[in-house]
Amino acid sequence: MASGEWRLADLGDLAAELPRGARIWVHLGGPAAVTLETEMLMMVELNLRQLGWQNSGNKGQEPKMLNYPKSLAEQEKAAVKVTNKAERWRERHLETPNTTE
Repeated sequence: MASGEWRLADLGDLAAELPRGARIWVHLGGPAAVTLETEMLMMVELNLRQLGWQNSGNKGQEPKMLNYPKSLAEQEKAAVKVTNKAERWRERHLETPNTTE
């Protein structure tokens, strides 16, 4: 590494030591994208929803844990899809054709 070049194995070692919630993990999504504190809060929130569900006589579906964040690429793809859908709706409903001509 004296020449300033990194071997793939060295980069892998460095990445493996990154803490949960690091920017690279947020970029990739999944369980490593959230800190341990956030995951514990997700579990507390789930337990509270399950208590409410049990106290209501187990009506409806049992609450499930929140999903881990998706990768930034998946989030951007979903945002583009929603934007395109909103644009199509806007074209259909807000831009009325001029029929007086």
